[in-house]
Amino acid sequence: MGSVGSEAHIPVIDIRPTNRTAAKEILDAATHYGFVFIENNEAGIDAASIEQMFDLSRTFFDSSLDVKESVSISSNHAGKNHGWLSRGVEKLDPHTQQRPDVKE
Repeated sequence: MGSVGSEAHIPVIDIRPTNRTAAKEILDAATHYGFVFIENNEAGIDAASIEQMFDLSRTFFDSSLDVKESVSISSNHAGKNHGWLSRGVEKLDPHTQQRPDVKE
């Protein structure tokens, strides 16, 4: 992935049943990039619902630190091992990553 301010190259994965490598592709994308773009949505999720989820995500991440900390992973409000983590706290693969992730 590029440096801050550059274009990200998020893998696009076709999840149709005919793509027998979809599961491996998703795991690889999550491991190497932390993000994945799903193509050929056969689950029937309409575009308006997807846009609403992106809007909710933007609203949350634009919120104040107090709001995000109220649902932090250490708050236990979201359940075990669920919740917000601040930047620089998490490593997706501690065996290969030297620096923590810079995303929330």
